[in-house]
Amino acid sequence: MTKEIHQTQAINQPSAKKTPWIIGGVLVLALVVIGGVGVIAKNKLFSSSTPAPAPKPTKKVLEPVNVIELKERPFIVLKPKADGHNILITINNLAKPANKVEYELEYQTGSMLQGAFGQIDLTSLPITEEVFLGSCSAGGACTYHEDLKGGSILTRFYDNQGSYALKSDFRWWEKDRDKNQFASKDAKLQLTSDDLAKNSYVIIFNGAGVPDFDKLKGQAVSDIYVIGASNSLKGKASTLTLRAKTEEATHVAYWTEGEGWEYLQSNAGDDDKELKVENIPLANVYLAVKLTNYE
Repeated sequence: MTKEIHQTQAINQPSAKKTPWIIGGVLVLALVVIGGVGVIAKNKLFSSSTPAPAPKPTKKVLEPVNVIELKERPFIVLKPKADGHNILITINNLAKPANKVEYELEYQTGSMLQGAFGQIDLTSLPITEEVFLGSCSAGGACTYHEDLKGGSILTRFYDNQGSYALKSDFRWWEKDRDKNQFASKDAKLQLTSDDLAKNSYVIIFNGAGVPDFDKLKGQAVSDIYVIGASNSLKGKASTLTLRAKTEEATHVAYWTEGEGWEYLQSNAGDDDKELKVENIPLANVYLAVKLTNYE
């Protein structure tokens, strides 16, 4: 019996010596866990008390357009080609210096809005840019845009001193669709002409400027309307109505290449601001003027 007890004590003695090491390991592990929990809690505390600032919404910068005076604006013409698939943009003169112009042409085809962009170096005037109304694939296959209605053109003129921008609307007319009735996009110019309807396509453009501004008599009191036809501007409009900005408008001024400015005294329209004339020659430009000393 004594021998067995001695062996049991010999076997159990090493376990007693390992106990401090086990306790120490448990304490170290506990400290690590507690420390990690403390770090996580601290991070959550600080992250919740100082949230990241929400991004501020950016505002779209609206570019100022049509702010320069009429006498400083260039005379721009939009003309459809006879194929109906291209527009010719012509810069005829520059009253305010510029060495290049960027253009953004937007136009509606059916229910879709299409666009074309480009730049013209103003090395000599007049200068014309041809814009294709369609799209082409990398392989060279092109699709024409159909059922054009109208749109707008934004032009930015640049020189060494700065820049200025102009924007105007236009309406697209087609022979097989619109008969002999013509109107601007804002409907302030309307005319009936069998002669103009002989063209396949016509653009009525709210012009940016006028030709020969220094030769224009009276005071301009309406928007400017520029007619671009696919073939020619020959003949007359049987009726033309033009809404002015003031009741003081007295004449419809019209300009043609070779003839310059002419004036036709108007009859009263449906209201005091509306001018109405009959059998007026087809012209490149129409506008209302206040003219008191004209014979």
